[in-house]
Amino acid sequence: MADRPDPYVRKDPNDIIRSGDWNELQIQTREEILKHTHTGRDDGRLIPGKAIDPTADISVSTLNTSGNLNVGGDLKVNGKALLGDIADLLATVKGLQDDKLSRAGGSVSGNLQLDKNLLVEGTVGIGSRLTVRGGAGGAGAPKDPDSGLGYGGQLAIKGNAAQLDFISTEYDDWAIYVHNNKMRFVRQPWSYELVLDGRGNVGIGTETPRAKLEVIGDLNVTDGFVRRISMATGLGPSDPTDNGQIVSRVLSFHKIHENTAIRIIYCDNIRVRGNNTAARWEIRVDGSAPPGGAIYQDKYSLCDGGVTIIDRHDPATIVGYAVGIPPGVHTIGIWVGSISTYACEAYNGWANSRWTLEAQEVWI
Repeated sequence: MADRPDPYVRKDPNDIIRSGDWNELQIQTREEILKHTHTGRDDGRLIPGKAIDPTADISVSTLNTSGNLNVGGDLKVNGKALLGDIADLLATVKGLQDDKLSRAGGSVSGNLQLDKNLLVEGTVGIGSRLTVRGGAGGAGAPKDPDSGLGYGGQLAIKGNAAQLDFISTEYDDWAIYVHNNKMRFVRQPWSYELVLDGRGNVGIGTETPRAKLEVIGDLNVTDGFVRRISMATGLGPSDPTDNGQIVSRVLSFHKIHENTAIRIIYCDNIRVRGNNTAARWEIRVDGSAPPGGAIYQDKYSLCDGGVTIIDRHDPATIVGYAVGIPPGVHTIGIWVGSISTYACEAYNGWANSRWTLEAQEVWI
């Protein structure tokens, strides 16, 4: 074959071109077009977008773009639509907030870490256990805005009637219920087995405990029971008072509650001398008989035939309950006096014998 003509040699006007050369140039042009890949790297410039038929199907191995990619219809991968409507995606993205994650369903297989609050309107199911772990604490540790307590492992149930239920699969259910400044440990069917009120009083069998511990029902103590009382005691002095207060027998008592009574015990050595004589020993609070009724004991002396003079000094115990005494500090004392129609020659604490006054606040 003769040498192929050079297609890039420009002919001058009116130059003669042979038919063989012309035919060869046409063949070279067709070969060039057939081999053209339109990559823009080695074989010329990129094809302008306007020169591509909008209805044409274009296949590429890799699509790189330095600007925006505008998709007018569906964006499909392997024949499946990736995004049906870009507007739906934009609406979803705009609805997301930095501090809120809303999920209609599904699950999280790994760890879910939140820097802010997790609000759940429905039921939360925990398969094994829930561990609440707080920070190290200290001056800079975050605090609950309501209670002011640090978040050191705090589990908060907020509401005007907060309740934590314990659902048993074998026995009756239990619940911890907080309302009206009281914490109740409730057992099905809704009985207040244990109540803690805002003053720190604990009630068992009652919702309104009136003391630090009030039990409605039997109390079985197997290892001993220690009660606290108020007490005054002494050896003498002997006192021959017939009518008035025995000033040496005095006890100061602090009553705490309104609707309680004071149980008072008075022990002493007493005497009323002579024949057909008598005297009354009375326990008084603040110089008067309690509003609920006087507390006293009478002693009589009668001689057989009226001949022998009796002068017996005997131990005696008077026990009573002072009802209607208000809370506060009170003075408990002993008075002695005559009884109508009887003579009186009384005596207290012969030979400086021991006397005792004891008081305790009790529920009746």
